[in-house]
Amino acid sequence: MNPLHYMRRVNDEYDLEPSIAHRYNASVVEKYVKQKVKILDVGCWTGQLYSALVNTQYNYTGIDISGEAIFVARERFKDANWKVSDATKLPFIKSSFDAVLMFEVLEHLGDREQLCINELGRVLKNGGILILSTPAYNLMSILSDPAYFLQNHKHYKELELRKFLKNDFAIQKVWLKGNVIYVSMYLMQMFFKHVFKAVIHGYLRKIWEKVAYEEFKTKGGFLGYYLIARKK
Repeated sequence: MNPLHYMRRVNDEYDLEPSIAHRYNASVVEKYVKQKVKILDVGCWTGQLYSALVNTQYNYTGIDISGEAIFVARERFKDANWKVSDATKLPFIKSSFDAVLMFEVLEHLGDREQLCINELGRVLKNGGILILSTPAYNLMSILSDPAYFLQNHKHYKELELRKFLKNDFAIQKVWLKGNVIYVSMYLMQMFFKHVFKAVIHGYLRKIWEKVAYEEFKTKGGFLGYYLIARKK
């Protein structure tokens, strides 16, 4: 199956509120992107990142290939711009945005990564910022990702990411995130979601999430790369 046409359904229990990763992603955006500029969120899903950025002042546009997810986003957040779009064929003119965000999308594009990166460069202004995250290719990250074995979920080496970006971007910073506590919580949530069709609730979840977020925010890890680059 073409990864670009694989779409899961929106899950009301998991896909509306910002996750630990969304909250961290929002903190990265707030650190590196000036307020009141035009930003494009590629793979926005139901607007969870936008929700985490709700107290900021960005001119925000979110795109996703899922029409269902975009419908949900439009219903929830009417003060942002939402479009159904393929990440390799963006419906925007050249140099439309000051910043482009793409968290956990590259790995879903099959062999079309370079097409997507080229499109990001096309719609980004010269000097604009790209913030990207994607799974890292290492043993611990692979063993922590059942989708790697079940759905050919791709993982990348840093050298591969640099190769994708070398023509249009100057990389400024690369770092790893996702450590043991966060990964254990994520895997347990996925186990309950897919096996028991249920969600972990209650005091235990609140404490676990608090500890996991603190770990994610303050420590390095092995799960995935974050990358900051400037359009040349």
